[in-house]
Order: sequence, then C-alpha cells, then structure tokens
Amino acid sequence: MLVGVCEDDAGIRRLLTGALRFAGHESVMAHSGSAALRLFGAESDVDVLVVDIGLPDSDGRDVCQALRSAGQHAPVLFLTALGAVHDRLSGFGAGGDDYVTKPFEIKELIARLEALGRRARPPLSTGSGLELDPVRHTARTASGGCC
Repeated sequence: MLVGVCEDDAGIRRLLTGALRFAGHESVMAHSGSAALRLFGAESDVDVLVVDIGLPDSDGRDVCQALRSAGQHAPVLFLTALGAVHDRLSGFGAGGDDYVTKPFEIKELIARLEALGRRARPPLSTGSGLELDPVRHTARTASGGCC
C-alpha cells in the first residue's frame, strides 16, 4: 500500500515512514498543504492519505476538500491534536474518512490505515467474468464460484 502523509512535524514524519516501512508499506511525505496538493492530486497513485489539520500554510480540512475537488478519492485519515467533537465532525464534513488524535498509538494508526486501504480498493475485473480481489487473495467467476 502507498500512503501519502501530509504532516509538518519532522519527528512524526520519520516515525510514520519507519512504521509504515516495517509494516510493509511505502510512503510519500509532504510537509505542508501546498506540497500535499502538488504530490497527492488526482493523478497520484496513493492508496490512502494521512493529513494533519494544523499545517503551517493551511488547514488540513481545506487540503482534503481541495484534493476531493481535484478528483482524489483515496481515503483520508486526519491525524491531529484537535480532539473536540466539533473538530472531529468538521474533519468528516471536509471529506475525511477517519480521525485520530495525537498522541496516538502507532499500531492502531497502521491498523486503521490498512482497514481504509482494504475498503478503498475494489476487486479487479478481467472482463472475461473473472474477478480478482488482491486484498482477500481470492478469485471469483461470473457464476459466483470462488477459489
């Protein structure tokens, strides 16, 4: 899985890079909202995004909305120090799919990202009635048979 991360704290970026690599995932890092917009637009092949709300040049919710408007459909997990109910609700209202507050448990964050990634990737259709699901490691025929 390729994870796009928009986080201004260098220590958290390093932690996420290492933890994602250890879990078998790749990451692309952005340190600001403007960098995230350049790196993670609709043409990006990221599977899931992690976006901080308190960025030096913008609000992460605005970044999420701009990415959605540009055609980016990857699930967005907000990772932020803002934990009030109205903050979480505004994150979901901005197009976020999950919300984790700092401080956080890295194992839980990775599990949440993997869950978002699983739900975001539809099965692949070969056009000949065969459907491949790389997440579940299954194949299904048009008649419903599974192997």
